Amino acid sequence: MDKNTDESPRTRVSVYTVLVKALQELPRRLPISFYLILAIIVMLLLGVNGFSDLDNPRRLAFTMVLFLVFFGAIVYRALIDAIDIARKHHRERNTLISDVFERDGFAKDLHQRVSEHAQLANESSDSPSNPPSEG
Repeated sequence: MDKNTDESPRTRVSVYTVLVKALQELPRRLPISFYLILAIIVMLLLGVNGFSDLDNPRRLAFTMVLFLVFFGAIVYRALIDAIDIARKHHRERNTLISDVFERDGFAKDLHQRVSEHAQLANESSDSPSNPPSEG
């Protein structure tokens, strides 16, 4: 039997080709926060050297200022992302609520069902559940 006689021809893809395609597509799919996490790790690894020489106060101050600026930028970006997420959440929530309540007859049907339920609750509380037995 020959493998090429199948009705659906299969093409072989090498691992190298798959890795190259994945690496080309990866930057488009990853969020900015992924790169910021990588930058934090690299910054901490590179910054350890700046704190090792405590006899030089200028180098220590420079390293601390560099860390402060870097982590300040990270916090700023995190706040921007959090605000964007909150805006998107509120926009989608408001869209969903308006879609549901503006649907034809939904509000009327909901009002009718609630009033029927309230009426049944009032009737059940007005009438005694166990009538008094005569003895």
